[in-house]
Amino acid sequence: MAGNKLNEFGLTNRDMDILDLVVTFGGKTFFPVLEQTAFLGAKPQTARNRINVLRAKKKLFRLKPTGLMKPRSAIVLTEEGKRFVQSIFGETGLDASVSASTTWHNIYEQIAYYWLKQIGKDPIRTIVSKWSKEHRHTPDLAYINPKGGLVYVEVELTRKRAERLIDIFNRMKADGVAAVLYVFENEQKMKTLGTKIPAWDKIRYTTIPRLIDGAQSGNLDAVKQIDFYKEMGVKNG
Repeated sequence: MAGNKLNEFGLTNRDMDILDLVVTFGGKTFFPVLEQTAFLGAKPQTARNRINVLRAKKKLFRLKPTGLMKPRSAIVLTEEGKRFVQSIFGETGLDASVSASTTWHNIYEQIAYYWLKQIGKDPIRTIVSKWSKEHRHTPDLAYINPKGGLVYVEVELTRKRAERLIDIFNRMKADGVAAVLYVFENEQKMKTLGTKIPAWDKIRYTTIPRLIDGAQSGNLDAVKQIDFYKEMGVKNG
C-alpha cells in the first residue's frame, strides 16, 4: 500500500532519503546536508531544484529561516507534508524548531547518520525524551555492532570544559558501551579537539570527509584513539 502511494505521488528513491532525514531529525534538514548525502557529487543547484519541485508541486516542504548567513534556511515539512508523512510512515510530532546555535551540529549529525546507515550500521537518533533511562549518557547517535554491543556516536564540533568531558567519559563507561565513535568536522578539528578527550581503548575517531569517503567503499574509516595519540605525541591522553 505504501509503495503504491509513493509511486502514485511521484517520489524517487532520493526523495525517500530526504524524507528519512527529515523524519528522523524532527521534521527538518538543510541544503548542506543534502549536498553531502543524497546529492553528493552533484552540483549544489541540483538539490535546490529537487526541493523546489517538492515544495511547489508536491507541497511537502517549506523553507524556514535559521538566523544564520549560511545556511539561511532549513527545509521543514509543511502541514500537508506532515499529514503525508503520517499517512505513509505513521510519524507524528514533526513540528521542527530551528535554532541558530544548534544548526551546524544538526547538519553534521545528519550527515553522520546518513553515511553510517549506508554502511549498514542502522543508527538511531537518541532524542533525550525517547532514550532509555537505563543509560547514564545520551549520545548524538547510537547503533548495535555485529556482536550485539552498543556503540555511541558523538559529533564533536566545539571545545568542552575538561570537567564536562570527564563527566561524559565516566557516564559512557558506566553504560558499558562496546565502543565510542567521535566524529569531527575535519582533520584540524580532530587534532584540536581530539587531544582533549580522556583516553579509553574503546574510543575511535573519524571526520566527516573520512566517513563519507570510507562509506562509499562500504567501510567505516576510523582511527583508534590510542594510535591518534601516538601520532600526535600525546602522553596518557
